[in-house]
Amino acid sequence: MAAGLAGDAGYTDQRGLVRGASLPATNLIRTPLSHPTAGDVQLTTTRLPLTLGHGTASWRLWFRDLPAQGAAFTKASARSPKAVELDLDGNDPEARSSDYEHRTGYEWRLRPLGDDPDEPAPGLDLFGLRFFPLVLDRVAFSGDGVAAVEVIGRLQLPVAGSDDEQTDLSNCVRLTFSGGGAELRLSAVGIEGDALEWPLAVSAGEAGDAPRLRVGRVALASGGAGLTVEQARLYFHLFQVEWAVGLPPIGFPNPATPPFTLPGANGPDPIVPQRVALGLDMTGGEHTLNLTLAVRIGRPPTGLEALYRFDEGGGTTVHDSSGTGEPLHLNAASAQGMSWGPNGLTLTKPTLIRSGAPAAKLNAAMKASDEISVEAWVEPVSGLLTSGQFNLVTVSSDAEHRNVTVQQRKGLLNSSSVDAWLRTDATNEEGAPDLATPAGSLSASLTHLAYTRSADGRTRIYINGQLKAEQNVGGSLDAWDDRFELALGDEITGGRAWLGTYRMVALYSRALTAEEVSARFGAGPATPPPTARGQAVTASLTFDLMARGKDRFTLDAANLFGDLTLAVTLPDGSPAALADDTTLQFGWNGYSAPQPEGLQFLPGMRLADARTPGLGERAAPGFATITFRATARPDDLPKLPLTGAFVEALLVAHWGRSLHDAGPGQSVDAAELYGSSAGDVVVGYTSRLEGSDWQEKFLLNGMLTATDLVSWPQQLSYDAANARITLPAARTAGSPPLTHTRHTIRVLLNQHELPASTLTGADGPLLFTFAQGRSWQTLALVEHQLVQVSPAADGSGGTLGQETRWTAVQEVRLLAPQRAARFLRAMAALKTTDPVEGVSPLGSVSGGYLGAGLSALLADSGLRSTHCPRTRCSSRRAPII
Repeated sequence: MAAGLAGDAGYTDQRGLVRGASLPATNLIRTPLSHPTAGDVQLTTTRLPLTLGHGTASWRLWFRDLPAQGAAFTKASARSPKAVELDLDGNDPEARSSDYEHRTGYEWRLRPLGDDPDEPAPGLDLFGLRFFPLVLDRVAFSGDGVAAVEVIGRLQLPVAGSDDEQTDLSNCVRLTFSGGGAELRLSAVGIEGDALEWPLAVSAGEAGDAPRLRVGRVALASGGAGLTVEQARLYFHLFQVEWAVGLPPIGFPNPATPPFTLPGANGPDPIVPQRVALGLDMTGGEHTLNLTLAVRIGRPPTGLEALYRFDEGGGTTVHDSSGTGEPLHLNAASAQGMSWGPNGLTLTKPTLIRSGAPAAKLNAAMKASDEISVEAWVEPVSGLLTSGQFNLVTVSSDAEHRNVTVQQRKGLLNSSSVDAWLRTDATNEEGAPDLATPAGSLSASLTHLAYTRSADGRTRIYINGQLKAEQNVGGSLDAWDDRFELALGDEITGGRAWLGTYRMVALYSRALTAEEVSARFGAGPATPPPTARGQAVTASLTFDLMARGKDRFTLDAANLFGDLTLAVTLPDGSPAALADDTTLQFGWNGYSAPQPEGLQFLPGMRLADARTPGLGERAAPGFATITFRATARPDDLPKLPLTGAFVEALLVAHWGRSLHDAGPGQSVDAAELYGSSAGDVVVGYTSRLEGSDWQEKFLLNGMLTATDLVSWPQQLSYDAANARITLPAARTAGSPPLTHTRHTIRVLLNQHELPASTLTGADGPLLFTFAQGRSWQTLALVEHQLVQVSPAADGSGGTLGQETRWTAVQEVRLLAPQRAARFLRAMAALKTTDPVEGVSPLGSVSGGYLGAGLSALLADSGLRSTHCPRTRCSSRRAPII
């Protein structure tokens, strides 16, 4: 390159550049350079590398011929028009023509402290992360030193299998170092661009579809001791959709990422993402990521949507205690006119108690099911209401626009009835035609009301368990207005104020059956309806999102009916769980009960498990399969709605010992002799999702024994001439023992279906008990036994003597004592044909438990509460206890 003297300014080359003499100082060397059109710069070079400190570590920065203008260098000012045109963002130390701006001919290096400058530049450690320098974007000078340095580079997570720079991702940050002289400290960190993308794994150097973090903000921690990552979201693919999980802030260099609960983890959906566990391995890059799902396979719901017990005792709020969805609490504007007592809430003045917002869960549930029931225990005020209509319960906006309204209609002479209005797409907005009970059907005493409408349009009103009115109301509930409120005591706009006492109000998204209404009436106002039937199966499932193949899915825990802990480890070592994009399957091989005394399927039917003597080898397997189709939601968790589900489980009930198993002349122990019942029953349970409904079934197989149906002493004597029976004296000890003839039965259950609608969940040691007003009646093969029993004097057992057996196919009933008593009391009022009298009371013609004497004894409430077990099995001839 030719050069010539340009006066006192220096030397000029063929490009017109005029270079002056270099001016060395302690830290920097500056060389003035000017161009006729490009202006003046100071080519600045470090004599010794600068130290850039961060935390407890440092880097070295060196640069040569950095074109500074004034007291700063910026990368933007150093780019020539040609460099911009050709998108040359790198250094050009070989620039020789005027096409290449002289300001691009600089060099710079950023290396670890003590590193060999001749080796390829490594990723720099920044609080455990990897930083790859790209651009020296700005240098601010102060005298012979440097005041600030800004470097742009790629900031990456360490990833196992690759230390390379990830060039295809958005991962650039700006580092600002501040100080003076030759030593600076990291003072700020910021993202260049929209966000950082950090893959958690790579394959062949590519991130592919591996889970990744997307970071919206990076900041220097207080005191400069680390970095804080904020606005972070975790993205991964599962079930053919992308998931986005918001993360709490993460700190470096030692990131603590404990498992965190996801939003909506306690939601009611059948499949709910619950928890994410992210483990960041900053040494080896072997990151971990696990997602835990909760699976709930349901049982048929009770349909209860809102429940008001009126047991607050004071205040202006009536609480929804249904436990369904978001509570729909009701409030009054003032406590005036509200009189609280131990038996509910009495309205003594016009009072509107309202939700204050749309009754969203009611409107949605009723429209979805196309059914409704309104149940109430109320005591109207007598004589204080003039003729008119007075709202007990309403979902409406005013008297002309309602979804449903149940009223007391008062006529002349204090004669009252119940009037109900229901909006469908076949009625008008007022809900006409209404349905009303006969005049005088509603008294001023405490009364149970039930209004029901089934999907087939049949609408009914019951008073105290008795059907009082019915009609068809066509159309569907899709016509309901989602904006309407729930209110008690008056219309939303006033003018329909009801006075009286509320004891209980319940709203259901299904039509209660006549038997259920009768049972609810029989239960009384203090007995709330069942709030939920619970889940058939609940399970916790974990996906290892960093793994491949079938091993990525595990079944952590599972529970049956909320009572039985399932054994999720299969004996043959095969996986207890499988999954694909639309299906989850898992199985178990047994169960255990947390209660030390064990659980019972129904009262008295004790479940066997591995601890039951002689039954440990009897498996109680089961499995569950659910299908779903994930619905993606951008930058959020997807929805996982079910498309199908099926669960099957075996329950083994084994209790007591049957006298039928022993023969004449054999000894029996006290358990066999004095036990009230025995059984060895296998219950096959299934639950299936059909459309939006859960259908469940119980199939019973095995033997059920009533060991002392009736008995009479051997020493009994009968004097036919005088029609006199003499019984031996009862004794608790001594000899001879009180020998007797005992009648027992053993019922063969062979694929007998116990209707699921008859059962409800129970507390304590019971899985199930009979629902209010329900019983099970079936035909079965019954083996009868008459056997002579000689008890031992010390009560340790006894000896069996002569026996007689016969079998019959006959009706068998299982029912609760209260239901049995109610049934017998109802039968006592019936009459039947009598060959002698023509028509006579049923009790005088029938024998067994229908006979007047025994029927009255069994129906006696005092006897029932103190002497009868909780469940009774009865044949047509006589009760089995």
